[in-house]
Amino acid sequence: MGDEMSAEEKAKWNRRYAESGTQNLRREPKAWLGELAELLPRSGAALDLGAGEGQTAIFFAQRGLDAEAWDLSEVALRKAHGLARQAGVTLWTRCVDLDEAPDIEPDKYAVISCLHFLNRALIPAIAAGLRPGGVVVVEILGTPNLERSAQPSRRYLVEPGELDGWFPQLETLVRYDGWVGERYVCRMLARRRA
Repeated sequence: MGDEMSAEEKAKWNRRYAESGTQNLRREPKAWLGELAELLPRSGAALDLGAGEGQTAIFFAQRGLDAEAWDLSEVALRKAHGLARQAGVTLWTRCVDLDEAPDIEPDKYAVISCLHFLNRALIPAIAAGLRPGGVVVVEILGTPNLERSAQPSRRYLVEPGELDGWFPQLETLVRYDGWVGERYVCRMLARRRA
């Protein structure tokens, strides 16, 4: 059952990224990352989970980090490589089913990002993957979105306040739950103590 579901998910995301083409390809990372710039590292390894077309990983590479982009869709990762070439940076990619909780190397990353990807089973590995002083950046849609739209389904959403319990061993530097335009987002930036 798991392999069938994984194959279906992979096909769905490959189709979605293939259909989006390159005309509407967003070349910039989420604006929120720019707002966090002073709190983000400029050296070390960066990992973007659920990277899609790689905008966040490319942002990290442009800051001088050794950026990795992990995603289920090889179509998205090919687009990420194309965007990285255009930006003049190197990007390492890994096509992996993040719902299968892949191994994240402990004490390696200066930053791990999880933007609009949700797998609660990865939370302990994300915290363990940070090197001392490393930060995790999270932005996930919250359940209040269901007041305005049936999509995405509750399965991909978090409850307001839920992020507060995700990384108790880390120091929370930025935390926000609320509406940003038409979307209710839950955001966090937390740091492993040095």
